Amino acid sequence: MATARGSHLMSSIVAAISIVIALGFNPARAQSNGTGPDSVDSAPPPQNGFHQAASDAELALDHIIRLSDHDDSLFLFITKRPDRDKDRDKKYTALFSKELMKRVADVERRFLNKTCNGVYDGEICGLDYNPITCVQDYSDVGYVYRTENTGHGAAVVSLKWPRLPGVVATYRMIRSGNLWIMDGVSCGPNTKFNMK
Repeated sequence: MATARGSHLMSSIVAAISIVIALGFNPARAQSNGTGPDSVDSAPPPQNGFHQAASDAELALDHIIRLSDHDDSLFLFITKRPDRDKDRDKKYTALFSKELMKRVADVERRFLNKTCNGVYDGEICGLDYNPITCVQDYSDVGYVYRTENTGHGAAVVSLKWPRLPGVVATYRMIRSGNLWIMDGVSCGPNTKFNMK
């Protein structure tokens, strides 16, 4: 009788494993909540109202953030560094409002004057973080967004990294013709660019 029970138990385990395999369950992915090295292409999980970019404003913001992650020229453009490739300026101008670009360039100039007497000299002069992303690094697992409010051609969208608690930055996106562009950035209560 013990052998029959053992055999039945073994068949049940084999059947359960077969079902799990047939459904494509990956224990490594489940263990890392879908954001580990085995799941580079997987979407970050939703958290507290945060989700993958979905609305037009969120999608436009995600495009700018991801471009900034991998294109240092965008940082040089928004801070108006003299060593930037000015031929690329046209490519980036449509992403930002004139007011935001002016505010970021003003803050960069103020920090440059304070830290390096107004001259880029090879040291960290000016802003020591990316004013578009509010950090020095980028997320290797993507970003999640939450639209805080919308209306009259504007949307306020918060961004966070899936693995970290708290909001990294909040953005004001505005409609400009058929496009959504970045008009304001809040990197926290004390660091804001064209936002109150």
